Amino acid sequence: FPFGLTVDEYRDANLRSDPRAGWARAKHAIERVGAAVGRQVDVGFVKFVGSGLSRDAYRACIDDGQQQCDVYALVPNRFAAADYDRRAVVELRLLAALGKRELGIRVPRVLGALRDSGGVILVEELVEGIPLDLRAGTQSTVRPWVVVAQVAAEVHALPVEELPEGLFNQRDCRSHGEALLATVGREHQLLCAVREWMAAHLPPREPGVLLHGDLLGQNVHLGFEGPPGVIDWERAEVGDPAYELAVVTRGVRRPFQRPDGLARLLEAYSAAGGSPLAPTRVHFFELGILASQFERALNEDGDVAGAETRLRALLKRLAAL
Repeated sequence: FPFGLTVDEYRDANLRSDPRAGWARAKHAIERVGAAVGRQVDVGFVKFVGSGLSRDAYRACIDDGQQQCDVYALVPNRFAAADYDRRAVVELRLLAALGKRELGIRVPRVLGALRDSGGVILVEELVEGIPLDLRAGTQSTVRPWVVVAQVAAEVHALPVEELPEGLFNQRDCRSHGEALLATVGREHQLLCAVREWMAAHLPPREPGVLLHGDLLGQNVHLGFEGPPGVIDWERAEVGDPAYELAVVTRGVRRPFQRPDGLARLLEAYSAAGGSPLAPTRVHFFELGILASQFERALNEDGDVAGAETRLRALLKRLAAL
């Protein structure tokens, strides 16, 4: 039509009307990162993808006149922890280091980062794939416990001494367990039982390994032909490998909707090259995770009943009540 806004004018008008919106911050970061590496990029429409605990993800297609590619901008939100900026910089360095290694998984290639008034925004290329569904049988012949085990074993095998500085580095697995136990501090019948059980089942003094920290289905993307892609390394740290698995199983009776889901996971993890782990070691971290959720619900007036039910159920299975 001869009258009306062009596409560029429409985008500029939206940007001027709400420059502090998440999508606007994402667009600005992508443009600045492109300029920093000598690429004047045209950023198409920026689409909100989803929210995490500390940041929101936005997707855009960029064009520098020679090629197009899809990118993510990870924008810190109002729930971001006080130390988010530090962890974002460590994540950037970790991904840069992983990008130089031959891996059995795909990791995002970080294009750069921008610090604005709201924090550090990471810009990285899209990792193609379908998010892993942790419910057995949902994705045809995929065995989700095998995928999680293989990814975890691959990450845990990376040499810790070659990692960039800044990762929260426990001295050993026992220290990781002791640090988690120390967070269970509130006086409550259930939490007293938790502390007693955990104190009696602390992990051994073994060297810690690199942990992704959040290998839930949305962060593991099944490749169409290649290996799985693993995104969102914000919670990476050095610690006990059992913690990695506990984040996935979460103390439920039927992990992966299988009565022997934990046993299958531990068997697959050992077969993929991971160190043999006893179920009790995973239960230690499951208990700590559920206790933290219960305390948080008590302190923040959250779903106390649900958190208490999950914690009580695990304690009963461990005969700690």
